[in-house]
Amino acid sequence: MAIKKEIQKPNGVVLNYHRIASVKIEVNQQCTILVESYLNEDGRNYEKAYAAGEVDGREVMPYTFAEYLHLEYNPELNVRSAYEWLKQQKEYEGAEDV
Repeated sequence: MAIKKEIQKPNGVVLNYHRIASVKIEVNQQCTILVESYLNEDGRNYEKAYAAGEVDGREVMPYTFAEYLHLEYNPELNVRSAYEWLKQQKEYEGAEDV
Protein backbone atom coordinates (compact mmCIF):
# COMPACT_ATOMS: atom_id res chain seq x y z
CA MET A 1 0.00 0.00 0.00
CA ALA A 2 1.23 3.48 -0.87
CA ILE A 3 0.07 6.77 -2.30
CA LYS A 4 1.22 8.85 -5.26
CA LYS A 5 1.36 12.60 -5.39
CA GLU A 6 4.06 14.96 -6.58
CA ILE A 7 5.34 16.86 -3.56
CA GLN A 8 8.33 19.18 -3.43
CA LYS A 9 10.07 18.96 -0.07
CA PRO A 10 11.78 21.95 1.61
CA ASN A 11 15.16 20.78 0.26
CA GLY A 12 13.83 21.16 -3.32
CA VAL A 13 13.60 17.45 -4.13
CA VAL A 14 10.36 16.42 -5.83
CA LEU A 15 9.01 13.08 -4.60
CA ASN A 16 5.96 11.23 -5.88
CA TYR A 17 5.72 7.88 -4.09
CA HIS A 18 4.94 7.78 -0.37
CA ARG A 19 4.44 4.90 2.01
CA ILE A 20 3.75 4.52 5.70
CA ALA A 21 6.71 2.69 7.19
CA SER A 22 5.41 2.51 10.75
CA VAL A 23 2.51 3.40 12.99
CA LYS A 24 3.19 3.82 16.69
CA ILE A 25 0.55 4.26 19.36
CA GLU A 26 1.65 5.64 22.71
CA VAL A 27 -1.30 4.67 24.89
CA ASN A 28 -3.24 7.68 26.15
CA GLN A 29 -0.57 10.01 24.71
CA GLN A 30 -0.24 10.30 20.94
CA CYS A 31 0.18 8.43 17.68
CA THR A 32 3.15 8.72 15.37
CA ILE A 33 3.29 7.83 11.69
CA LEU A 34 6.59 7.42 9.83
CA VAL A 35 6.21 8.33 6.15
CA GLU A 36 8.97 7.40 3.71
CA SER A 37 8.91 9.18 0.37
CA TYR A 38 10.73 8.21 -2.83
CA LEU A 39 11.49 9.89 -6.13
CA ASN A 40 9.28 7.28 -7.77
CA GLU A 41 7.94 3.76 -7.36
CA ASP A 42 11.11 2.28 -8.88
CA GLY A 43 13.06 3.37 -5.81
CA ARG A 44 10.71 1.49 -3.51
CA ASN A 45 10.79 -1.59 -5.75
CA TYR A 46 14.59 -1.61 -5.64
CA GLU A 47 14.50 -1.32 -1.86
CA LYS A 48 12.13 -4.32 -1.63
CA ALA A 49 14.31 -6.37 -4.01
CA TYR A 50 17.39 -5.56 -1.92
CA ALA A 51 15.63 -6.62 1.29
CA ALA A 52 14.61 -9.89 -0.37
CA GLY A 53 18.21 -10.59 -1.42
CA GLU A 54 17.38 -10.27 -5.12
CA VAL A 55 20.08 -7.66 -5.81
CA ASP A 56 23.64 -7.62 -4.57
CA GLY A 57 23.50 -4.16 -3.02
CA ARG A 58 26.50 -2.75 -4.87
CA GLU A 59 24.29 -0.11 -6.42
CA VAL A 60 23.49 3.09 -4.60
CA MET A 61 20.35 2.81 -2.52
CA PRO A 62 17.47 4.99 -3.71
CA TYR A 63 16.91 8.45 -2.27
CA THR A 64 14.32 8.54 0.50
CA PHE A 65 12.93 11.32 2.66
CA ALA A 66 11.56 10.20 6.00
CA GLU A 67 9.39 12.23 8.32
CA TYR A 68 7.55 11.55 11.55
CA LEU A 69 4.04 12.93 11.78
CA HIS A 70 2.32 13.19 15.15
CA LEU A 71 -1.41 13.08 15.67
CA GLU A 72 -3.77 12.92 18.59
CA TYR A 73 -4.13 9.65 20.43
CA ASN A 74 -6.44 7.26 18.62
CA PRO A 75 -6.66 3.70 19.98
CA GLU A 76 -8.30 2.59 16.70
CA LEU A 77 -5.42 3.73 14.48
CA ASN A 78 -4.09 1.13 12.05
CA VAL A 79 -2.24 1.26 8.74
CA ARG A 80 -5.37 1.71 6.64
CA SER A 81 -6.77 4.51 8.81
CA ALA A 82 -3.31 6.12 8.94
CA TYR A 83 -3.34 6.38 5.12
CA GLU A 84 -6.81 7.92 5.26
CA TRP A 85 -5.59 10.46 7.83
CA LEU A 86 -2.49 11.20 5.74
CA LYS A 87 -4.53 11.89 2.60
CA GLN A 88 -6.54 14.48 4.55
CA GLN A 89 -3.43 16.50 5.39
CA LYS A 90 -2.87 19.55 3.19
CA GLU A 91 0.40 18.34 1.67
CA TYR A 92 -1.12 14.98 0.65
CA GLU A 93 -4.62 16.10 -0.42
CA GLY A 94 -5.57 14.54 -3.73
CA ALA A 95 -3.07 11.68 -3.41
CA GLU A 96 -3.88 8.52 -5.35
CA ASP A 97 -3.83 5.05 -3.76
CA VAL A 98 -1.43 2.60 -5.40
